[in-house]
Amino acid sequence: MLTTDRVAILIQEGEDLTVAHLSAAIGVNKRTIERNLKRLQEQGRIRRVGPAKGGHWEIVNVKTKT
Repeated sequence: MLTTDRVAILIQEGEDLTVAHLSAAIGVNKRTIERNLKRLQEQGRIRRVGPAKGGHWEIVNVKTKT
């Protein structure tokens, strides 16, 4: 499973996650998480709601496999 997909799944399960938490949960460094968050934003799959401190990520487009 791609790291971007794993990040999206974790965000879907709990939106109030930090980069550090995502990094520890997936087992990659923080910079990798930041790159993947940016990629998910560019793909239109997530968006940031609220400020950098105190805000959260939200899933915008959930792809389902048929």
